[in-house]
Amino acid sequence: MDEALIDFLIEFHAVRDYYESQKIMEQIWREADLSKNNSVWLALLQLAVGNYHYRRNNVVGAEILLTKSYEKISKNSIELTSLGIIASDLLPQVSDQMDRIKKGLPYRSINLPLTRELLIKALTKTKERKLNFYNQSNMRDSQLLNRHKCPYSNSLSKKKTN
Repeated sequence: MDEALIDFLIEFHAVRDYYESQKIMEQIWREADLSKNNSVWLALLQLAVGNYHYRRNNVVGAEILLTKSYEKISKNSIELTSLGIIASDLLPQVSDQMDRIKKGLPYRSINLPLTRELLIKALTKTKERKLNFYNQSNMRDSQLLNRHKCPYSNSLSKKKTN
């Protein structure tokens, strides 16, 4: 699961492929326990999908999913932080994303606040893939923006480095 979490972080940050992030997190969630509808895994899945929708200007879907994610992050803050994602710093970012939607402001990438240990692991694997961990979304990349329509299911980051 540790390796899958790192893969999720790379897709979320370095590639900004929220569609692939969601797929990775869905697999973790399935392996952990699908019956837990308030799990940290579902919170992160909803965060990725909410950002995907926001970036594509589906503000209704984005607001619904970001609100659900926020609630689950709040309920599971200790568990999320124990995984290396600092919930107390993430909650204001999710709240800010929801405020931006309500104000009609354009999408802006967010970075998950990570503990030093998790950040080092993520940076190491990102460097191996020859990617920059703290990328912003490429708003001109139609393949990335419309990822659900792409004919292949592999990560964009793996396509770029193969």
